[in-house]
Amino acid sequence: MDSGQWLDQVTRVECWRYDAALTVTLPTRFGPIASRQGLMLRWETNQGILYSEAAPFPGLQTQSLSETFLELQRQLSQPDAIDIATLSPPVSLALGAIAYRLSEPVLSGSAPTVCGLLSEGQPLSPRLAAFDTLKLKLQGNHIEPNAALIRQVLDGLESTASLRLDCAGNWSRNDLLTLLAQIPEHRIAYIEDPFAALSDYSQWTQDFTTPFALDDLASQWLSQPTLTGGLAALVVKPLVVGFATTQLLAKAAQRAGIDVVLSSVYESSVQLNFYYWLAQQWQLSAAQGFDTGQYWQADMVEHARCDRIIRPLMPIEDMEYLGRLR
Repeated sequence: MDSGQWLDQVTRVECWRYDAALTVTLPTRFGPIASRQGLMLRWETNQGILYSEAAPFPGLQTQSLSETFLELQRQLSQPDAIDIATLSPPVSLALGAIAYRLSEPVLSGSAPTVCGLLSEGQPLSPRLAAFDTLKLKLQGNHIEPNAALIRQVLDGLESTASLRLDCAGNWSRNDLLTLLAQIPEHRIAYIEDPFAALSDYSQWTQDFTTPFALDDLASQWLSQPTLTGGLAALVVKPLVVGFATTQLLAKAAQRAGIDVVLSSVYESSVQLNFYYWLAQQWQLSAAQGFDTGQYWQADMVEHARCDRIIRPLMPIEDMEYLGRLR
């Protein structure tokens, strides 16, 4: 993506700051969050109006919104020097999304499916029970409570539905074996991040029949792409790794015959729509991690294409205008 080429198609870029309340206070490993802040960019291009977003997640990234804005301002003031791979992940994503959409031909892949998300302490609603695949965030590494929770959730799903278990790197081999012995293991699609270190997965197929997925360790897998035994999917968060690394991970995984699951970090409908478009472009067949939009009170500027919920729109005029960047 040569910056001179794609930016030649851009006539104007403006930036707004938003502060959007969520429907609930969400527990995360970095502390509870009740709202989401970010920068919304409006691009006037020869392909029409496009939007992108830079929304660093508190605790996950150290940069502030002010620092993110200054980085965007600096990059767009010297467009010939933009190198997407060297930017902070939020800025890489905000610029990379537009660069990719302006540079790549639109493909006619089938619409991606979406995996539902059941967060800690959240009841299984009829909407979530209708998903064919549901991601369940486990509550620490406590065997009995988690086994009971898994059985309860499975009882509320269709008999053909499956669960993805998000372990957040908290489990040991023996505890995981004990947990799996207490649940209907055939209904578990995969176990996400059960172990904390990549080396712990080298003997996976000797101990487990259920496959695993890598999220926090996905980028490390790039240096060991031969580790494929039992690996079902890479869960890739573009906001965490940046757009350039997202592309590298997706290409490497597809070459190895491993599913790619793009996943949001509680981003707005604008970002979700780009991920949805990207999954369609890349013809990703696995159910994608876009259900974080359920926690937003309103969609941002445009409705989320991936969602089963129709929310009101937050117009750009209701945000704080920060100025023109180009």
